[in-house]
Amino acid sequence: MAEIRYVSKVGRDAWLRVKLDSGGEISLPYYLKVQWEKTSQGRDYFEILEGPYKNKKANVSQPTPTQSYLVKNLTQLPGGTVKFDLAKQSLWYGSQGPFNAFSGAFASFTKVPPGTYVLAIPDAPHSATRPEYYNYTDYHKTWFRIGTATSGSRYLHVGEISEGCVTVRAFLFKPSSVPPSGFSDLPGLVTSTPGAIGFPYTSSPAPLASWNDIYNYLINRRKDDQSVATLVVV
Repeated sequence: MAEIRYVSKVGRDAWLRVKLDSGGEISLPYYLKVQWEKTSQGRDYFEILEGPYKNKKANVSQPTPTQSYLVKNLTQLPGGTVKFDLAKQSLWYGSQGPFNAFSGAFASFTKVPPGTYVLAIPDAPHSATRPEYYNYTDYHKTWFRIGTATSGSRYLHVGEISEGCVTVRAFLFKPSSVPPSGFSDLPGLVTSTPGAIGFPYTSSPAPLASWNDIYNYLINRRKDDQSVATLVVV
């Protein structure tokens, strides 16, 4: 008998790799809702009920003969709220904030325009990041698209470089200082792509946020079957 289940927390990144029945492989995020249909020869077969792969049929191997990566004991919360102030370089999520964030400016790094958007259910682990971010968060590959159009290229994510996304800073970088290990390119970016790392800072920068906390606030929330929260940019 079919039943509602959810993708469990898998590995460090919390992404589950599955096979589409139609061919190919995709990754599904923690808390994604699915309809389990059957288990056969050590694999669970299911239909994806939300996110960019909604209505697709897929299957995944069981971790053991008596366990499954698709679990029943998760609860999704109502859609969340995130606010981002461009001028103050500040972000709030739920009742928490302000925290340090920015959006790219100058040349091709255009700031995200003011307005009200939705934050989409994460679509895939993002490779446009670097392993050194593991020093700051296990979830640096999880980005929340601004708007649900699959062609959209703006996201809410953690990092130090923004191409028009809403970027939550992992650390404060001073051009005159030695950058952290793995970020030796940042001094050059200050002059080669001005605005991409969000200079100048405001006179009183907001404190840094924990991306783990933002991730945990958003990942189990649902505004609808395609989005987790409302984003207001002012």
